[in-house]
Amino acid sequence: MLKREQIAGMNQLYRFYSFEYFLNCMEATGIRSLELWMGSPHFWIDTTGYFQCLEKKKQICGHQLHVVSACVPSMAYQYQYGHRNKEYREKSFQFFSNGIKAAAAMGAKVVVVNSGSCEYGVPFEEAVKGPAELLNRLGRVAGQEGVTMAIESLTADETNIADNLKHTKELIRQADTPSLKAMADTVAIYFAGETLEEWFQAFGKDLIHMHFIDGFIKKRTYDHLAWGDGEFPLAEMVRCMEKYEYTGYLTQELEYEAYYGNPAEAERKNWKALSGTTLCN
Repeated sequence: MLKREQIAGMNQLYRFYSFEYFLNCMEATGIRSLELWMGSPHFWIDTTGYFQCLEKKKQICGHQLHVVSACVPSMAYQYQYGHRNKEYREKSFQFFSNGIKAAAAMGAKVVVVNSGSCEYGVPFEEAVKGPAELLNRLGRVAGQEGVTMAIESLTADETNIADNLKHTKELIRQADTPSLKAMADTVAIYFAGETLEEWFQAFGKDLIHMHFIDGFIKKRTYDHLAWGDGEFPLAEMVRCMEKYEYTGYLTQELEYEAYYGNPAEAERKNWKALSGTTLCN
């Protein structure tokens, strides 16, 4: 049976607000588990190190919350997994290594990663080599820090590498590290015309984490919606997770322009929708 504690809040939606405001909203909503989006202004990570973790950890403990996972910003920055240029990839390795260490310092056991992207026109067979090499190296760092990397697929609007189940599975194979497991991002899954069931069939117990949000099926967009604002079959997806005895966390990665003005209200609406399922009973 799925538990309330598996629901994890995320601060990405709150990046225009203080970290304390985010924590207050989580506490008021009833969420106790956190996935940290470790980007500015809440955190600072670069190729030289990571900062503010001790201060933020004290804040989190003060609200009786706990960190279960972390996501180190990629795609919007020069640091990403899909660079073919070796010098760029080396800088990215330094950045993501520090991100893994920062996540471990915050108490996270899972670090979310992705494939990054490559120049359009490069065949998948060539494009996948860069992130595979980088993730293999990062796997050694993750092992030393006692964390597991969980790789999500992205939409075809975000990447030309791991944009579906088949490509994600092949990237994991080529990365060849026990520190890398699969995770499901529900928006990317439905964008690719796939289902959660297919991901469980492919990975089984190696599917260890989720970005579990609502979205559109017929109108394929990147929007990461509060439950009830989209079309995904929530009750059916909950039954699927119970069928496969999923015990990982379900991060509410809300990301929609209309929510920025009042993220707390979007969070409350989302929690109310989840509370109406067997997920939170």
